[in-house]
Amino acid sequence: MAETTRQDNTGVLFFNSYKEEDDNKPHLTGEATVDGVTKTLAAWENESKKGKRYYSVVIKDKEDEAPF
Repeated sequence: MAETTRQDNTGVLFFNSYKEEDDNKPHLTGEATVDGVTKTLAAWENESKKGKRYYSVVIKDKEDEAPF
């Protein structure tokens, strides 16, 4: 697969195919480039007390990457 160069300060999230019902794995995972540094992204879908859906996001340096 050819490696692509991502424009700085942009990223991409994909649905996590390993996510199972009731586990704490993120719903979405991906990568972003911020100021030339590659970051890993993870997002979990949540619902507020008022019933509004939102995503909470964790951003880590790729070098510090540990599985989410």
